[in-house]
Amino acid sequence: GHNECSIYLEESKKFNIMTGVACKTKEFKDTTGDSHTFMGLRGGKFMLALSDGMGSGSRAAAESKDVVSLLENFMEAGFDLDITVKTINSVLIMRSEDEIFATADICLVDQVTGYANFAKIGAVSTFIKKQNTVNVIRASSLPIGIIEDIEMDREEIRLQDDDMIIMVTDGILDAYEGSFDADDWLSGIIAMKDTKNPQEMAEHILDRALKAGHGRAKDDMTVMVSRVWRPAK
Repeated sequence: GHNECSIYLEESKKFNIMTGVACKTKEFKDTTGDSHTFMGLRGGKFMLALSDGMGSGSRAAAESKDVVSLLENFMEAGFDLDITVKTINSVLIMRSEDEIFATADICLVDQVTGYANFAKIGAVSTFIKKQNTVNVIRASSLPIGIIEDIEMDREEIRLQDDDMIIMVTDGILDAYEGSFDADDWLSGIIAMKDTKNPQEMAEHILDRALKAGHGRAKDDMTVMVSRVWRPAK
């Protein structure tokens, strides 16, 4: 009965994402200093993020929660990632008298194209499990909130059906005390685990890290695993 109407069109998502998380608090601490989030954004994007507050306990928890909360708010509002990170960095520097530092490990997946953009600020390696290989994304930048001219290590990867994104905090890699490189050690664990269930993979990695540390969590440990897949037509 109206002369005009509005039609909104958007591309259909070609990829779905399922995420599982496993955590362990540092021994003798009642609060983890790690925080995480995973959420859908506008334009067919999906965000995965981990933050590790410097130290452990409630102070570290407050640091990482601030980073994750600000990241969620800015990205949900539609801000660009570069602007978001610079703004969060400025906020933390303004409170530099309290020495508020934290890592930021971010992955933005385009559920239409399958491209994943990784931004790492002081974070440890991320692992991509493909059909026959495990790719490692490394970084060397400082944590957020330390210097004004913040730098992000960026990398883009094209994801395929049934790929897994494995993001961890340093407590997982630091648990390994063997003679091999810690990234190679974790890559082997990921490659040998035959599962498409991200929660099962996350719990398996945490269990192996605890065993490597002789059952002790010397630091907060967090594993976040996301499986990307194409739904059946």
